[in-house]
Amino acid sequence: MGYRISLTIEELGELSASITKGKPKEEAAEELADLLILILGHSLAMSVEPGK
Repeated sequence: MGYRISLTIEELGELSASITKGKPKEEAAEELADLLILILGHSLAMSVEPGK
């Protein structure tokens, strides 16, 4: 699980950089999608249903 958390932190950093550097919204959207995929993966790995 620690590795997954590290990946999430890395993706969050990429999202932060894309926003603070004023890059196109499409780049931020891609980073948000990456985070969503990782978080859904976390819930599967932990046998937790999102939203419950």
